[in-house]
Amino acid sequence: MAETLKQTKLKPALIKALTESLGNIALACKKLEISRQTYYNILKEDLNFVKEVNEIQETALDFVESKLMKAIEKGNITAIIYFLNNKGRMRGYSYGISDTRISIRNEAPRSETENLNAALELIQKIKSAKPQMKLIKADNIA
Repeated sequence: MAETLKQTKLKPALIKALTESLGNIALACKKLEISRQTYYNILKEDLNFVKEVNEIQETALDFVESKLMKAIEKGNITAIIYFLNNKGRMRGYSYGISDTRISIRNEAPRSETENLNAALELIQKIKSAKPQMKLIKADNIA
């Protein structure tokens, strides 16, 4: 299907709206008063538009990852566990639904405190370039 003049004029505004909404399609479409189908029609027909949208999505992901790393630097246990669950799997960290403790493959089960301390030690190694970061051992948490 050939691109319409309306779609051609809409692309720059859509890119701007997507950028402002960190890639949220629903918000961008609502701001421009267009349907999601219009967005997907443009996406389907224009490779350059696809590339721009992908870059916006990568920027949004970078932004969120930076917030996650800041939370980790502050010692946020939930952020640490989330990071290890998603980025630490190659080192054996996993987070199970039925077992809320971090577990290490090929090792005997450890206590929750030992698992949290192991996670904190790993984060300390990852962040060794930031000596001002202080992590509290799990056995010191009330």
